[in-house]
Amino acid sequence: NTNSTTKNVKRFSFTLTQNPTAKKAGSNQLTISTNNTTDGYSSASGVQAMSMTVREAKSLYGFLDSQFGSSESTDI
Repeated sequence: NTNSTTKNVKRFSFTLTQNPTAKKAGSNQLTISTNNTTDGYSSASGVQAMSMTVREAKSLYGFLDSQFGSSESTDI
């Protein structure tokens, strides 16, 4: 019983995977993957990905919000 949501932008894909019935720490994950592009920003070794727990993602969000402020647009 896993739910997955993906947001794609030009260079990255963000996938949030949640298991609402799992009680194990780390069962909810955010994965950030690179997308191959034709504008010179693609990874030399192909698609790369980084995964983190939702708790780590919220910490990253808090850090980015403190640096850029919540007044910045989140629409891409």
